[in-house]
Amino acid sequence: MSKLYHKIAVAFACTALSFTLVANKEAQAATFNLTPTTKFAIAETIAPSPPGSDSVLLGESEYGGGVSTTIFFVQRSPPRYSYVATEQTRQFYEFPIGSLAFDTNTIITRAILDIPLDNVTSSSVYMGLHLYGYVGNGRPDIGDSRAGEFLDGQDALYRYPFHQAEFDVTNFISQRVSNGDGFAGFRVLAAPGPLQPGVSQVTGSAIFSYGNNQPTLIIETVPEPTTIFGSALALAGAGWLKQKKSSRQNKTTSQH
Repeated sequence: MSKLYHKIAVAFACTALSFTLVANKEAQAATFNLTPTTKFAIAETIAPSPPGSDSVLLGESEYGGGVSTTIFFVQRSPPRYSYVATEQTRQFYEFPIGSLAFDTNTIITRAILDIPLDNVTSSSVYMGLHLYGYVGNGRPDIGDSRAGEFLDGQDALYRYPFHQAEFDVTNFISQRVSNGDGFAGFRVLAAPGPLQPGVSQVTGSAIFSYGNNQPTLIIETVPEPTTIFGSALALAGAGWLKQKKSSRQNKTTSQH
C-alpha cells in the first residue's frame, strides 16, 4: 500500500506542479508601455561633390514629428544622372528603461517600437523607414546624427493604410537592459525608392502621429522558466513531505 500511496503522491505533485507553472507564469508576466521622454530631430544636408555636410539640431518648437528625405540629381552628358546632394530630416526618440522594475530573473519575450503613421508620401514606388538603435543619454545631442546600429526597415507606403509601423526591437532592448543602460535611443530616417525616369530628384516623407498618438515602446516580460519550475517544485515537494510526515505520525499513534 505504501508504494501505491507514493505513486499517488508523486502524480498529485506533478499535477500540482503543472498548474503552478501556468499560474505563476500568468501572475508574474508584465507589459510595459513607454513613451519617449526625449524626442528631437536633426536636419542634415549632405553633398558628395565637393564633400561636406551641415547638421542642425531642431528645437522643440521646430520639431515636426516626422521624417523626410530629398535626393537631388543632375543630368550629365552622355545622358545619365549623378547624385549631387541629399537633404534629410531624421527623428530621434529616447525611452527611459533604467527605471523599469525588472527582477534579475526576468526575461524580455518581446519588445516592439510602435510608430503611428500619417500623411506618407513618395515620388517613387515605395518610401522606406529605416530604424537604428543607440544608447541614449536622455537629452538632445547633435552627436546622435549617425549613431547606432541598423535594426529594421519597412515600406511606409505599404504600412500606411494600417496607420502604424511596428519594429521588432527585442534583441536590442534585451541587450540595453542587460548592460544596465538608462535610455534606449532610436533614430528613424526616410529612405525613398529609386529615381524614376524623366525626373531629377526623389523625395519621401512621413508624419509620425495619427489621432494624437505618439511612438510607444512596448516591452513584454515573463519570469525565467527555471525560477518558476524551482518554486513550483519546492511547493509540491514540501506538500508531499508534509503529507508523508503526517502519515508516519498517524501510523506511530495507531501502534500505541
